[in-house]
Amino acid sequence: MGLCSNAIARDPGQSISTLPMLSDQECLELLEDRNKTAIVYLDRNRCLHHIFEEHTNRTPERVAVIFEHQRLAYGELNRRGNQLAHYLKGVGVGPDVLVGLLSSDQPTSLWPCSEF
Repeated sequence: MGLCSNAIARDPGQSISTLPMLSDQECLELLEDRNKTAIVYLDRNRCLHHIFEEHTNRTPERVAVIFEHQRLAYGELNRRGNQLAHYLKGVGVGPDVLVGLLSSDQPTSLWPCSEF
């Protein structure tokens, strides 16, 4: 409350939404110290899709994606990703070929649809 009351005393006409809720130190702690979520992988020579496949093989039924009331398990996500990969290979996409992807915020956009 001290921060808010001091800010109000300095500028009584300011909007409530602009009042500071945290000190600089508290902000730093929340944004940096408590947000250290980086994962260090021991084997930097493995590609992300290989790590994903290994995780899928261990936990195929575990939920990978949740959107509103829809859930998608790792196994299904992997199957659909492989479906897209085979489609792309079938149309001639190979190593070092850039592919643009259009996606929405729904899980159904994670795999190819019949409009390809």
